[in-house]
Amino acid sequence: MRRLLSFSLLISAAAGCLSAQLTPQQKVDDFRALAALYAKQYGFYEWKKEGLNYDLLDIKAWLERVQKSATDLDYYEVLVEYVAAMQDSHARYLPPTKFVAQLGFTVDIYDGKILVDSINRTLLPMAGHPFGTGDELVSVDGIAAGTALDGMLKFNSAAHAVPRRRSTANWLTIRPQNAWPKAVLLGDEAKVVIRGGRRHG
Repeated sequence: MRRLLSFSLLISAAAGCLSAQLTPQQKVDDFRALAALYAKQYGFYEWKKEGLNYDLLDIKAWLERVQKSATDLDYYEVLVEYVAAMQDSHARYLPPTKFVAQLGFTVDIYDGKILVDSINRTLLPMAGHPFGTGDELVSVDGIAAGTALDGMLKFNSAAHAVPRRRSTANWLTIRPQNAWPKAVLLGDEAKVVIRGGRRHG
């Protein structure tokens, strides 16, 4: 008989985060410089425009978002999304940070399900965390795992759908701020629901 396990996990975080706040004009100038870099040096512009219907030179909507960004974190989200929208795994915007929040286990997609594939038993001893590899991650902080994954796809620059979803699934339990800019705003704990049922050694 399979069962749902619901518990809170402490978030382990590596130090290092963004500080200070850019002025609105600094954000606009910085974004224009990034866009100009791709305009001059990105060789796949026509391909992305025709194949993805994504015109990286059409920056009006992006600039509006930049101007409306209330914080640096909001701004960095725009930059990450702008480059990720090219769907080119060789092109990424990485905010200047080494901060990582993690729950102590990893997941991957198997047969369409988001399953646990490794656990750090130093952080999560079996005695207090009775789940194991092969169990299904149902939700994180009340959000269905699949829904949370879908919401993160916009930050992933991978070109093909399957590896894009699989690599994004990693961010459900390990959130590097240079991929997910607001990772630093996460609380000290996360509530996860895992569908278990097997005996784990």
